[in-house]
Amino acid sequence: ALCNSNAGKLTFGDGTRLTVKP
Repeated sequence: ALCNSNAGKLTFGDGTRLTVKP
């Protein structure tokens, strides 16, 4: 599952972070 921690940032349940630029 994906959780929105910050705008443009996605935090995965396993603790992996992904930075997305719209």
